[in-house]
Order: sequence, then structure tokens, then C-alpha cells
Amino acid sequence: MLASLLVVAPWLHGGELVWEQMTLVSLIFLTMGFAVMTRPPAKPLRRNVQLALIAGTCWVLYNTLSLLPLDSDLLSSLSPAAAQWYELTPGNDSAYLSVYWYATALECLKYLALVALIPTLLWLVRTPQAARRWLHVCVGVATVTALYGLLNFFSGGLFELSAANPPWDLPWQDGIRGPYSYKNQYAIYLVMTLPLALVWCARQYRVLFSPTFIKHNNRRVALTRLAIVVIMFLCLIFTLLNTSSRGALLALMVSSAAVTGGHLLRYREQRQRWLNKKVILGGVIAAGLLAVLFTQSAAFDRFKNDALEDNGRLQLHSTALEVIKEYPLTGSGAGTYPYVQHQYKPPSLGNSGMSQRVHNDYLETLATQGIAGTVLLAIMLGALISGMFGRSHSHGHYQLACRCAVLALLIQSVYDVNVSTFWLPVYAITLCVLAQRFRDPAPGK
Repeated sequence: MLASLLVVAPWLHGGELVWEQMTLVSLIFLTMGFAVMTRPPAKPLRRNVQLALIAGTCWVLYNTLSLLPLDSDLLSSLSPAAAQWYELTPGNDSAYLSVYWYATALECLKYLALVALIPTLLWLVRTPQAARRWLHVCVGVATVTALYGLLNFFSGGLFELSAANPPWDLPWQDGIRGPYSYKNQYAIYLVMTLPLALVWCARQYRVLFSPTFIKHNNRRVALTRLAIVVIMFLCLIFTLLNTSSRGALLALMVSSAAVTGGHLLRYREQRQRWLNKKVILGGVIAAGLLAVLFTQSAAFDRFKNDALEDNGRLQLHSTALEVIKEYPLTGSGAGTYPYVQHQYKPPSLGNSGMSQRVHNDYLETLATQGIAGTVLLAIMLGALISGMFGRSHSHGHYQLACRCAVLALLIQSVYDVNVSTFWLPVYAITLCVLAQRFRDPAPGK
């Protein structure tokens, strides 16, 4: 069941349409039921995971309150803007904190699935070796989508199996989008997978030159595996560069520098190990090769033609701030931003599909869930992310890769929309939880 979730999700536009999102929600709950029925109880949860589950449960319950019918006077005191919305909208027998009950109900189901995913993964994946294998599965799935994207990029869409949903149904030559609709969302999916692929390459390299691989046949197998993983890594890089996504590349560079720099500053022995002439020279050569590859990519053409043009994002952010002013405490209701934004945006933004989202997930969360919902979500995510920083002697590189992947998503969420595709939050939660398995056991356990 877990394999079906990891394999199927990216091919459903990343969970963009309602039926696709509900399919992923169903897979998560089916996986949870399978885990409970087939596996014995897991060990006691770490404190950070317990905090994440408590905060996540409160977050789901808080958003569920938006679905309860309220007295008009109570609604006016909690959210005057929501009360006015229902007064001006005919045909409503009941009033709620959410301005669109159906949209919030769907979001609550998704939020419940995200929280349920945490214990489900811990229940099913109990060892670092198992976590590592599942990360390899994620790399393999992403590579298949990359090959699919490259085929369509060079053939003009002759092999298209998953057509993009409007308004993102642009020609393939404008940028590889894989099985997604919005190429920036596909690009950040690749960015999140690249650190995992790089660490897999490093692991296979160490295996190849390990003293335990004395026999020729073992070395041949290890060399073949290394070649395959390197090809997968290069395929992901080449595909990413031809998504023409500027923001994804920026997120990758910043997250890689931040995670690597933080790790070297934290551990002196790592500085002594990695800051040597061979590693530095290898890094310079690799950076030079990537620079050459970049100049031949669609991303370079995008930078050359558009530079750092924001495509109206500042106006979108200003619109979100206006919504936040109207719904400061409780928000307009989870998932309702596309239905309220038209009242606050300037006419210059028009009515395009892009203008229906903030292209800043933090502002959109604050606008729809208010201060309380945003704080609860931040506590849940903060607790999960804190668990990615525990000491790990045997699998530290995989832990670093997960940190880099999640940080890249958090960075891109400042200037793009990632929450509209359900797979990206699911993928981030998956990496956060699997990274817990790479931590060293607590003393005495």
C-alpha cells in the first residue's frame, strides 16, 4: 500500500484535482489500516513526534470548527467579514466561519490524512535500512517521470499520457512539466529528490571501494549499480534544468548551501574530512560542468529573457495581505482563498488561474486559517523538522538529504504555490518522518 502511494501520486498531476487528492487521501488511510492490521505496535514515539501529533490533531480539529453552523451574533464577533459574506450571499440557511463549506471540508480530510501519515510511516518503516530503501523508491519514481518528461520535451508531446490542466497546458518546449500541470511544482519535486539521488550515488561509491568487496563479481555488481544511480542523478539534473523554473533552482542552491554549511559548522570532524584539496577541486569541476549544462538549458533561456521578473507576485501578495486584514483571527476557511481573492485583487491581475493563488503558501495559510491555524501548523512542522537534526553516525548523509529537500520546499513556498498539489506536502511529511529513522537511538535504548 505504501508503494502504491509513492508510485501513483506523482502521476496524478501531483494531486491537483479533487478526485486525485481524494485518491491519495484514500491510499493514505488504506495504508494506515494495512499497517495496523499487519504489524505489531511500534516502539514509543519520540517526544518531537508526540508533539507533532498533538499539534496536528489540534490543527485538524481547529479547521473542523469552521464547518460548524454558528449563530449570527457569535459569527459576527469571531469573524465580521465571514458574517458579512453570508449576509450578502443569498440562499444560505446556515452561516459558518468558512466562507465555502465544501472547500474547507475537503481540506480537513487532506489535513487529517497528513497527520495520519506520520504514525503510519513510523509503524511501517522501523529501521534505517527500510527508510533508505523507501527513499530509493522515491528516486526511482522521480527518474521515471523525468524520462517521461524528456521524451515529450524532445518529441513535442508525442508520448503524453497525463495532459496538463488549464491554464498550465503550455507547449512542452516551454518547459518540462512531467506528469504535473504546473512546471514549477514539478521542478520542486525534482529538487526534493535530487539530494536523495546524490546521497545514493555517494553510498554506492563507498560500497564499490569498500574492503568487503574483494571478489571481482561483487565489484562488478557494485560498479553497475553505481553507474545506474549516476545516470538517474544526471537525468534528474538535466530534466530540472529544462523545466525553466528559476525559483526551484534558487531553492536548490540556497538549501544546499544552508544545510551543508550548517553541518560543517556544527561538526569539526566533518570540516576536517571534507574541506581538503581533493574535495574542493572535485566540487569546482562539478560546478563548472553544471554551469556549462545550465547555459544549454531552458532555465538559462528563461533567466536571459525574463531575468527576475516576478510575474505579478507582489500584487498577489498584496491581495493576500488585504484578505488577512479582513480575516485576521480565524481566516476565511481552509481552501477558500480562490473564492475570496477576487474581492480584493486589483483589476490588473485579471482572472487568470495564476491569480487565484497567492504564490506564497505562508500568506495563503494565514489568510485562510488565521493566526491560530497557522501557529498550530507551524508547531507540527517544527516538531517534525526538529527530529531531522538528531545525531546519526551511520546514515547521516541521508538525514542531510532529507533536510535539504524539505528546506528547498519551504524556501520555494515563499514565492510560489505548492499546497495546491497534495503530493508535495505528503512528500515533505514522508521525508520528515523517514529522517527520524536515521537518528541514533537514545542512550539506554
